[in-house]
Amino acid sequence: MADYSSMEPKFDFAKNEFAMSSGQFIMISGKDLLMQKIEKVIRTEFGRYKIYEDADYGIPLESVIIGKALPRNYVKSEIERLISEAILKLDGVISVNSFEVIQDGALLTVSFYVNSEFGNIHEEGISIGV
Repeated sequence: MADYSSMEPKFDFAKNEFAMSSGQFIMISGKDLLMQKIEKVIRTEFGRYKIYEDADYGIPLESVIIGKALPRNYVKSEIERLISEAILKLDGVISVNSFEVIQDGALLTVSFYVNSEFGNIHEEGISIGV
């Protein structure tokens, strides 16, 4: 069982900053922390950041999908595979399934379910630029 009892600052991905209230970081743990870790690994480009250079962390969208003229079915399949592989490396995750990938030009919106030690988590509407 993963240890999600420790507290970490909540990150607001829409604003690209840590969430604060009354000048203090909002702290999260448990299911909320796992959900944040899921979104963070999806939004992190594999191999881009020095802090992760020795870790198998992130998704290689730039080298696999971004900027390439690929069939939509292939893109959808690769997005599902890359996301699943990255999330399954996180402690506490059992499986990833029920993907929905909607492409609108160069923007993909991805939704899926994660079966975790906290039960099912529905990750909905994560946007990825391709």
